[in-house]
Amino acid sequence: MQQNLSGLPVNIAPEPLSMPLPGCPPLMEQDTELRNRYLAYVTHAQEVGPQRMTEADRERGRLLARQCHSRAIDLSCAKATEQWIGIYGYMQCAAIAALFAEGPTSVTFIEYRKDVDHYRDWPQVSGQVQAFDLYVDSFTVRRQ
Repeated sequence: MQQNLSGLPVNIAPEPLSMPLPGCPPLMEQDTELRNRYLAYVTHAQEVGPQRMTEADRERGRLLARQCHSRAIDLSCAKATEQWIGIYGYMQCAAIAALFAEGPTSVTFIEYRKDVDHYRDWPQVSGQVQAFDLYVDSFTVRRQ
């Protein structure tokens, strides 16, 4: 049997966080500062890794996640933007910030992930949701 298997290609498991961070979808122009803080936070979080994040880093991530999520809720409640596909970007940013701040099994991350999952069948962002899933999977592998 070993001889039969020797000709098969070996699947190499992806290295933890080898998946690229899903791109930050466009946010509203007035939220440029929020987007910049998000990008700075996740860049730092990826560089140091989840295990070496300080409590101050985690608190910054929690605040950022709440702000992104709150902005998404505000936009989804406004008549002019309630069906705007761009709300997904805020939901994704909130989920990724919570992933680094609290971990993949935290109540906060799980709730934000449900919000991201809501967009899974929207053709405009379904690929982005898949990229998010792959990233979360690679993050989970790293933590084990």
